[in-house]
Amino acid sequence: KEFQSEVKWIRIRSSKSTSPGEAKQPTYESKTGTLVQFLDDFERDVMRKFPHHRFTVARQKAMAAEFNRNRGPGWIQSDVDFAMDGTIPPPRGRSIQSDHWSPMSYTLFIQVISWLESAAWKSRNSELDLNCAVTIEPADASEPDSIIPAKGSCYAEVMAVPSAAERAATDPEQLRYGVRRHGASDDDPLEYVERRYLRHRKLHTKAFVHVSNDKTHDSYAAQTFINKTIDYLEEQYVRPGTETFFAWHMHSDNAPSHFKSSKTMNYVTKLPARLKDWAMGVSGADGKPLTFRVYWEFGAPGHGKGVWDGIGAWIKRTVRQDIVDHRPEMKTVLTADEQILSPEQVAEHVKARF
Repeated sequence: KEFQSEVKWIRIRSSKSTSPGEAKQPTYESKTGTLVQFLDDFERDVMRKFPHHRFTVARQKAMAAEFNRNRGPGWIQSDVDFAMDGTIPPPRGRSIQSDHWSPMSYTLFIQVISWLESAAWKSRNSELDLNCAVTIEPADASEPDSIIPAKGSCYAEVMAVPSAAERAATDPEQLRYGVRRHGASDDDPLEYVERRYLRHRKLHTKAFVHVSNDKTHDSYAAQTFINKTIDYLEEQYVRPGTETFFAWHMHSDNAPSHFKSSKTMNYVTKLPARLKDWAMGVSGADGKPLTFRVYWEFGAPGHGKGVWDGIGAWIKRTVRQDIVDHRPEMKTVLTADEQILSPEQVAEHVKARF
């Protein structure tokens, strides 16, 4: 009897936007039927996609983990995505009805980049902490000042560190750390390797939040934001000689409006020539000079949300809450005139807030 009772549910579908450059907008279809009909509808339209969804998520995570284990210094990992547009509520959250239904909005483009610090990689006598990631280099192939992993290198984790007595009596380069290579069983005995053959894989991560009043979300907008990140890296790390980069690995979903398009691919093909000076003086394991390389990996939309999505949601919530909470005695809005009425002021507030 319960299976024949009437229930209501909503099906969500994606429809193509009529405006070029804009993302697809969801449409909602209300349906009524018995519980059996609902379960049949759910199994037909949802469950048939679920195994593929889980396979895609697992495969993408495995590929990302393998890339992170194998890359060395000089590789920039960049994850990019547009967040859903943020809205600017009225001061203290109060407005007339007409303003409530047409709030001003702004675009958020999130880019999270990371690389292995070359100074930590080159150091042969710095202390290593438990569980930190390292690369084991063969003793006969390790070159002290090279940022290119030696042939035969292997990813590992530090599982045992020297005692205080050993540190006091031994040359730091010759201290032996207990490591476990990737793929080894927890029951296998630890391998003890001298510090000078362990490359410290110290990850440096930065998040870039780009705010704009342009809500087209097209390829040109994505290129503009990426260019700003490139300019920052060049000014802060490349020109001062702090870091040397010779490869850029980009990851995004395959949204055709702003990433997987001919315009974006044309932009990518021009980046190696533009950034060729970044790889100046770097040679590979074979001794030949390296040229700057750019890779773009497209993931499936809706699979494997990352930290960049969380940052976008966090920024929008913080801006909205700061506007609503602002009072003369509790100033949460950090713009010059203590109000946020435009995307420009959102950017000013976010910069001061974080």
